[in-house]
Amino acid sequence: MEPYIMTEKLRRDDMIVKTKYAKDYNLVHRYLCGDRDAGQELYASIYPLVQQFIWNHTNAKTLTESVKEEILSQTMMTSVEKLEYYNGTSSFSTYVCGIAKFKILEKIKSSIKESEKENNIINIEENTSIFDNPLNIIIDKELRETVAKAQQMLSRDHQQVIQLRLNGMTAKQIAEMVGMSEDAVNSMFYRAIKAFKKNFENIYYK
Repeated sequence: MEPYIMTEKLRRDDMIVKTKYAKDYNLVHRYLCGDRDAGQELYASIYPLVQQFIWNHTNAKTLTESVKEEILSQTMMTSVEKLEYYNGTSSFSTYVCGIAKFKILEKIKSSIKESEKENNIINIEENTSIFDNPLNIIIDKELRETVAKAQQMLSRDHQQVIQLRLNGMTAKQIAEMVGMSEDAVNSMFYRAIKAFKKNFENIYYK
């Protein structure tokens, strides 16, 4: 991994700053100064942690294995490009996992857009527990078209939370990814389902 050239700001900072995460900060500082061994040590220590973070926050239904590998690669590349912005206020692995989180969201949003282009039909459950046992709506062409229209009428947030849940992500995983509480995600999903049903009824029974 080739070291990046230091910015003028960092060139003037010859002091090795002592922080709670001094080891990480000092390795980054040395790597920016051209020490390749420091870079290898830095990334060897965080690679498995970042990989685990990505795999824990996605699943086979959400993103394929090849896409996860792509996210991991892009995350590492971006972390090197943004290396000078690491300031030692968190561990370097946490800093890179933050980048990974953004990359995951980008991929999921892209996946949702592709799904919409292909006019995929979302499956809505009709059960006492709307979070656990979806009942797929697969009937005739007219009904499927109504489902698609009702989905398109939802806000972007409601479309995404429904799609993520139906792709197999738990409320906890979504909450960690978007920086919300698990209760807030469940509440949003409930409101999204309620809005969808209202849209569906307004279209189908008008």
